[in-house]
Amino acid sequence: MRIRCFPQVYPDDLGTTLKEAGMLDTLVEVVTTIWEELGGAFVKRLKAASFGAPLSLTDSTWYMHLTMGRSGLTRLQEPTAIFELTLERPSQVSSEQETIGMEFDHDELSAFFGKLEQIQEQLDALG
Repeated sequence: MRIRCFPQVYPDDLGTTLKEAGMLDTLVEVVTTIWEELGGAFVKRLKAASFGAPLSLTDSTWYMHLTMGRSGLTRLQEPTAIFELTLERPSQVSSEQETIGMEFDHDELSAFFGKLEQIQEQLDALG
């Protein structure tokens, strides 16, 4: 049984739907009474919740990392870019934050920015 939750679901309509689905009359009365008392607050909380919503980027930091030489390899340089992205699942009830770290060498960073350019071009074409 699937019942959608909308603010315009009135207790009587809910009761009728539940009876048609085969629920016992005594249970229908209990559910409709509870819905009448708490349904509005429940719908408000449901609207505030984000079900499967994507995380949003809220902050980012980056820095360069350069390894200069190792024993036996005095002129070796391995520059990398390190990114830290703070992501948040927006919700009026609470907010979950997650930090993701990424490290790219020159080739990886070029490939990543190439993909971002493709995404930007597609977004521009839609706008």
